[in-house]
Amino acid sequence: MTEEINFIIDSAKESMNGSVAHLEKEFLNIRAGKASPQMLGSVFVDYYGAQTALAQVANVVAADARTLTVTPWEKAMLQPIEKAIMIANLGLNPMNNGDNIIISIPALTEDRRKELVKQVNPSAIIIRTSWVYSSFGNNFVKTMLRLMNERESISVVNDQIGMPTYARDLAEAIMKIVDKHSIFNFQFSIFNFSNSGTPISWYDFAVAINKKINSKCVVNAIPTSAYPTPAKRPAYSVLDTTKIENEFSITIANWEDGLERCLKLLL
Repeated sequence: MTEEINFIIDSAKESMNGSVAHLEKEFLNIRAGKASPQMLGSVFVDYYGAQTALAQVANVVAADARTLTVTPWEKAMLQPIEKAIMIANLGLNPMNNGDNIIISIPALTEDRRKELVKQVNPSAIIIRTSWVYSSFGNNFVKTMLRLMNERESISVVNDQIGMPTYARDLAEAIMKIVDKHSIFNFQFSIFNFSNSGTPISWYDFAVAINKKINSKCVVNAIPTSAYPTPAKRPAYSVLDTTKIENEFSITIANWEDGLERCLKLLL
């Protein structure tokens, strides 16, 4: 019996490893932000009537992080290679300089990242969220609880407006989407999710936490300019959740309700 179970496990591992290896190979053909010769791995060239892998008729190297250089073994292959790259529909623009083919890889933009997700899985769903917190990991709520316990006063920015998202509510929404997604064939879509209610600032959020735990810590409001961070924070990041509510019949809890449920787990 044990040998039979081990055989099943080993067979499953072999199959799964094969699937992962295939997926990794497919990902290599995707144009991300850094130049890699593997980006052209799916390109086949008409080599005197025979479809031949690009690597067999030319040398492909990453000249730098943003540039690929293709040098054919035979100069007569320049135009066929250029045409093959265009036909491959990789979103690349080859430039033939008479000796080599130069391909510039532009930096990734938000729109390009979305295109890459769609390319990997045409039925993928992207869920954008904001100000996520939970009883696990490091997040704003847990940081506030610690600071309010350690200090007599704290300062929090009051000119960045958004909407908190309790991770449990987000997870439940995702599970509902997964259940429906397994039944219906969705096209690539982007949805927004955050808790509902009146938009607030980080200062307002801190004050709400302070009141719910009856802390004596004084919460002071400061502008963003008084608290510089490496990454620039948007002044207004409230998301419109109408689409996800209507598409999946999701009722979104108020942010204050989410905060109260989270604090019960932490206190």
